[in-house]
Parts: sequence; structure tokens; C-alpha cells
Amino acid sequence: MKRLFLAGLLLAASSLACASPISLNFSKVELNKFLDATYGEALHKNYVLSPELLALGKHVSLRVTIDQSTLPTFFA
Repeated sequence: MKRLFLAGLLLAASSLACASPISLNFSKVELNKFLDATYGEALHKNYVLSPELLALGKHVSLRVTIDQSTLPTFFA
């Protein structure tokens, strides 16, 4: 599962160089891994996750197709 997630992430990140829409599909991914994939890898932004939020053990599910130019605004 982890390798599949990383492969999807690399595919999405490589799509950033193109002008075509980007499709993101996360299904029950741990919050810290979601933030690392989106902010750390795709947007190349630093972020801080509070220990309280990390301790909650939240999972994220997201399916979206979005234009590359609006990706930073979408995650903000």
C-alpha cells in the first residue's frame, strides 16, 4: 500500500511540470503522510503539524481533479 501511495504521489508530482489537470486520489491516508505528500512533495512548502493533531490519528480521503495553476490555492 505504501509503495502504491508513493508511486501515485510521484506521478502526481511529475504532472506538475505539465499544464494539464492533475488528479489526486487519497483513500484513508494518515494525516501526516497526506501533508507530506501535498505540502512537502507536490508544493515544496514547509509545514508544522501540532503533536495534538498528530495524536488524533486522523485519516484523509480526497479525490479531486484540478488545474496545476490552482493547486496551491486549493490546498491553502
